[in-house]
Amino acid sequence: MIFKDDYPSTPPKCKFEPPLFHPNVYPSGTVCLSLLDEEKDWKPAITIKQILLGIQDLLNEPNIKDPAQAEAYTIYW
Repeated sequence: MIFKDDYPSTPPKCKFEPPLFHPNVYPSGTVCLSLLDEEKDWKPAITIKQILLGIQDLLNEPNIKDPAQAEAYTIYW
């Protein structure tokens, strides 16, 4: 997790190093989750625990409506 100086106004960047092969993780390793998107569901009241639980849920149950990695999405779907 990478936090900018203006956190919690902006969400942290969540990235796996090395990158995971997963439909909702970009090839760069960045997690694609609406909870972490300022223009979607991010709210300053969201806790680090909620972020981690959201990522855990996403890893267990990929969101096929918002794929970030074409090959992983194709294999999963």
